[in-house]
Amino acid sequence: MFDTGGGTNDDRDALSPYLDTVRTCYPRQALLVDEFGFDASRNGPVEEHGTYAWQANEAAFHLGVFATKPWLSGASYWILQDWVAWPGWDGGSDPFGTPPFVTKGLVDFQGNLKPAYSVVSQIYHSTAQVGP
Repeated sequence: MFDTGGGTNDDRDALSPYLDTVRTCYPRQALLVDEFGFDASRNGPVEEHGTYAWQANEAAFHLGVFATKPWLSGASYWILQDWVAWPGWDGGSDPFGTPPFVTKGLVDFQGNLKPAYSVVSQIYHSTAQVGP
């Protein structure tokens, strides 16, 4: 969904205006964000793509932006657990990825919870539900 021109979603400043543009195009439809996620396969600094800290920070940031949109019907994190992709997968946005494995999961291959799991869980659990 979110593409700032280079096939990436790295421009944090563009996310909120982009969502507003989508809303302008579809003012009466229910809108939700589907399949947003961030690769993480190792420890490291928050500024480095592919680290657990970076994944947790990106997830919190995106969910924070989504929360500012009262018209947004929901957001679905992609994916729960890391998985094996097709041959030729390059590792996504992680410069030190582990092809052919997709590491966007909140749970690693061994079933261990990544730090982003608790961040996403806390935000989802604290979100007020509007339906029964």
